Amino acid sequence: LWTLRHLDAATAAWERIGCVDAPTSHFGLAVAVESNGSALWAFGGFDDDSRYSRDLWRIDLGSDGREGCRWTRLRTDDYGPPARSDATLHWSGSARALV
Repeated sequence: LWTLRHLDAATAAWERIGCVDAPTSHFGLAVAVESNGSALWAFGGFDDDSRYSRDLWRIDLGSDGREGCRWTRLRTDDYGPPARSDATLHWSGSARALV
């Protein structure tokens, strides 16, 4: 995971954020960021073997991402949308819900 810092400076700088418990690589996944910037949600996509996924992950960021991050897989059992890629995900802060 990377972050681009200092966008208001003459020279912006990419920094790598160290994460733990990360899932395997996925492509075409849907992502949403919580309105306060404390977490990023990731759903679906497909893996290196072109298998579609319905996994839901949350990445907890430190106060500004500098302390690193932790991925957590949320158990949704068999309820919810089917496996897919290239979907859209939106975080609603007022409803505290993913759409």
